[in-house]
Amino acid sequence: VYTLVLMFMFKRIQIAVAVLEMSSRVIISAPSIVLVPICSIALVFAALAWGVVVEGFLYTAGTFEIQDLNVSNPMANISTLSTPLGSVANLTDQLFNNSDINGYMTDATITIPISVLNQDWTGLAFRIYNLVGTLWTMAFLNGAAFMTIAFVTESYYFSHPEDKSVPCCGVLRGAWKTLRYHLGTVAFGSLILAVVQFIQLLAAWFQSKAEASQNDAMKWLGRCIQ
Repeated sequence: VYTLVLMFMFKRIQIAVAVLEMSSRVIISAPSIVLVPICSIALVFAALAWGVVVEGFLYTAGTFEIQDLNVSNPMANISTLSTPLGSVANLTDQLFNNSDINGYMTDATITIPISVLNQDWTGLAFRIYNLVGTLWTMAFLNGAAFMTIAFVTESYYFSHPEDKSVPCCGVLRGAWKTLRYHLGTVAFGSLILAVVQFIQLLAAWFQSKAEASQNDAMKWLGRCIQ
């Protein structure tokens, strides 16, 4: 089986070997090219960190409102309160689990004021805008790095046959060509990638909600979308 695979994949293996050989020659001719992916990764992490910080600020941007939480028969429901109300549960336990009044709270209903963070549709819109913008920026930085490396490789490949080498300041020239002539190409391609990634995130979110539900039809639909 291994021999058959090698026979059918022989041409592809030859192409892969040729690409690796060309890449090694370009790196030897222009060692500074290794700085391009390093700088790209650093900028991508910086953009990601900025997006996370902005998302945190947008998530907490809203108005707090005081709402009443009605708890019927607190002695029976004290252990069923949800996790965000853990502090309320502890307070209620201290107030109504006292032996002096324990017998009088079985049929009582208490009202506890709680703070609720409300966000309107503009907050959600800004969060989506920030998410798509972060994905677009990260894809743009990667695309610019790939384009720069491609121009450096092109300058080596089409150099004089008797003197195969990258011209002086080849990496800077590749970056200049990318910024001067192909910035729109990189921006448009990265926008397409950002939109596709956003759709994938929406599909993953919908699938997680569908898996958490008890509806088999929703689970099946979520798996199909993903």
